[in-house]
Amino acid sequence: MASAASARRAELRQNPTAGPLAAAGVFFFLAAALTYRADVSLWLSHHHAHVIEKALLVLDRGRLELIGFFYPPLPFLLMLSWPSPVFAGLLAAGCGAGLVWILTRELSCLPFPRPASFGLLLGLATPTTFFLFTQSLWEALLLVLLVVARTQCVEFVSRGNTRALFIAGLALGLAFLANYYVLLFTLPYAFTMLLFVRTTRRGAGVAAAFVLVFPMVATILGWMYLSWVFTGEPLAFTRDPASSMFAFLKPDGADLPTGWSAALRATAHDVRMAPVYMVVAVVVAWYRPFRLLTLVVCAVFVLVLRTFGFVFPDYLATVTFTVVALASLPPRTPRQLWPLLLVTALLQFGLGWALPLRGEPAAWQNAVTSGEVTPEDREETAIGQSLNQRPARSVLIDDRVGYRIIARAGTARPFLTPVDGLYALAVSQPARFVPSMLAPVGRAHVVEAAGQSPAGAHPGLRLTRAWSTWCLYESTTSRATLGPQIR
Repeated sequence: MASAASARRAELRQNPTAGPLAAAGVFFFLAAALTYRADVSLWLSHHHAHVIEKALLVLDRGRLELIGFFYPPLPFLLMLSWPSPVFAGLLAAGCGAGLVWILTRELSCLPFPRPASFGLLLGLATPTTFFLFTQSLWEALLLVLLVVARTQCVEFVSRGNTRALFIAGLALGLAFLANYYVLLFTLPYAFTMLLFVRTTRRGAGVAAAFVLVFPMVATILGWMYLSWVFTGEPLAFTRDPASSMFAFLKPDGADLPTGWSAALRATAHDVRMAPVYMVVAVVVAWYRPFRLLTLVVCAVFVLVLRTFGFVFPDYLATVTFTVVALASLPPRTPRQLWPLLLVTALLQFGLGWALPLRGEPAAWQNAVTSGEVTPEDREETAIGQSLNQRPARSVLIDDRVGYRIIARAGTARPFLTPVDGLYALAVSQPARFVPSMLAPVGRAHVVEAAGQSPAGAHPGLRLTRAWSTWCLYESTTSRATLGPQIR
């Protein structure tokens, strides 16, 4: 006879209640409001600026094959219909709403009072979560696809639903197109198939693990082939500064942990910021010790990545720990534990709002709460808007550092970037091939006086306007004497 928890789970799948939809709707409304608030304050995350700029390049050049140079491709493809900060924020908010819907349905299976089950989601109602699901599309896609894969794996293990196993594999394969960290998260999924598949057939666990991992392996090999075709190196996407998913993190990379001791301290701090993760780990270790592996592996992977120099922001670690914990609660968790879990969720909710954020999330929180426009954002917007009406390919810029300017401009048409064939020639002799050049101020933040030439540039190029971080150089040569122009 099926247990009460299993019967309740089956009932929820067949008859979805309004509770999960209401929770998802509330989250999406709040996230959409924060997206609008950030847009009014002219605040733009580095990640969304990077994604928007690449999507604008593809649309303006009419060359979809440029996606082959960019990784991860999934956010770029989603942004092609409307490359703007608002749309990027709404897509991330939609991922967050989907995640909340899935988790709410899973938590509804617990033998807790319904308000207590929904109350556990307060552990996710923190500024770090809202930042991730409004300003970091690739991380939002990664988390929601991992949760989809996890729920489908549970469906296969508990009910033998083969279709669920294929869906889980496809979700993991798609997740690779959002973030290659999915490679590490796939290992515990496959190990779960080997340990918990309930069947008397020999090799069923291995076959299930193969079905789960194969779509992701095929996606990896396919993308490595595309990278080899376009760049000559199959692993170029892991380190190319123009396409790496780490490019937009460099401006805030000074506080990233270096070395195993710093990585250990940073990871321990993130675990302390997620008390739900710690309490659920104790509960799982007591009642379902075999499931503790998925919780422990998550923290170990974050520690290993940071130790070897990979970027794993603290807000992503905290949200990941919380999501994994809520998704790992056993359906047969004793009813008397709901007060402990609810108090823990309230504690995490309070910590999330009481303790100050760091880095980019702190700047975002200040923008959405105060509504003030920072001088940097105002300046970037002014530069982009002043250049967006110029002729095609008339402004030389290196989008590896100037992607925020192009995103602010709302079009890539006026800019000559490294993806254009004329770029190398224009860099060697800018005054001959382009009428203007936008360059960042040097590290010493020393700006040349108006009318002077930049060091090493053609004498016909003169500084015409300077901002605190950018300089605009104009050619003094008549346009009739300029080299080939792209129209």
